Amino acid sequence: MRLNKILFLISFTCFVLGCSRPAADPIPQPLSDPEKKLQTLLRTEYGMHAVLRRMANTLWVYVPTKENFFSLKTSDHEPAPPQPPDAVMTIHFLDAQYQDKTFKVRYDISKAKKSAADYGYSFQYEQSFSEHRRQVLTAVGRAFSDVEYNETTGKMQERIDGDVDYGDTQKQTTHKKLVQAYVKTDVVPDFFVIVIADIKNGLESKMIFYFKDLNRGLTDPTFGEEYTRRIVSEETIGYTAIKGDVAGRHVRFDNITWPKFLSKLIAHRVRFKFVQSSIPPSEKINEEVLKIVATTLNIYPYEGFRSVELHNLDTEENFSFLKEELKTYAEK
Repeated sequence: MRLNKILFLISFTCFVLGCSRPAADPIPQPLSDPEKKLQTLLRTEYGMHAVLRRMANTLWVYVPTKENFFSLKTSDHEPAPPQPPDAVMTIHFLDAQYQDKTFKVRYDISKAKKSAADYGYSFQYEQSFSEHRRQVLTAVGRAFSDVEYNETTGKMQERIDGDVDYGDTQKQTTHKKLVQAYVKTDVVPDFFVIVIADIKNGLESKMIFYFKDLNRGLTDPTFGEEYTRRIVSEETIGYTAIKGDVAGRHVRFDNITWPKFLSKLIAHRVRFKFVQSSIPPSEKINEEVLKIVATTLNIYPYEGFRSVELHNLDTEENFSFLKEELKTYAEK
């Protein structure tokens, strides 16, 4: 009887106060025709048995492979002795988050002395890994090649089958609005997440991008380095759950929102500027970071944020800017 009373009290407390439960994973949506086409292209033309998951605004493409990501390359010359250190721009810490309608960027970037040592070997990505990434992006472009922009919704969507184009711009615009209002087709997801997994060694590489950036990058040769800055390539990670996972069970297939994407892209573009860019940054760290953040947020249509906060962890300086102030600092 005493046990029954205890169980009753626990149940009643949960009913009144609410017991915490783990948040349910988003429910995948059925694949559209272009998404099915992508899966078929990857399998039949590139031998990739990809797993696709469509969330509300995101398409995940999980590609398991048993090929190595890295290889050890030895030098043609003998190892050289250590050289005197040079002062180079170094990212010690970098993080971008979105909270309370504010993009919060924390960074520790400064010049640090590094001594170059040559041990006669280095690790590099295998050509097959780079080829996989290129093939997946190409397949996405091919599968979603017959799409068009909907001015009313601001989304890319499948082109209406059998629709005609008019030479007159005004007539074409009026025609498109009328047809798109009455004939519904599948909307292309804004964001794609490509996960390539080495399921033999337990390694994983992830790319995140906005579809319209990829679409332009595959067709516009003038896009150049800017295209590279817009594809978020995360660091390769490794853990045992990846080993043997052909179905992507270890992956959390969530929906990428604009704040989440832009936070990742801000960090990626800061890292690109200070590590990879052909145009090196100036030593005015705060100005460079602000310019990158303002430019990133100016590129895309997201207007839901209110402000930006920068925190320089090296100097302990804090800066705050309202959305309306950022355009002044964005690169044209």
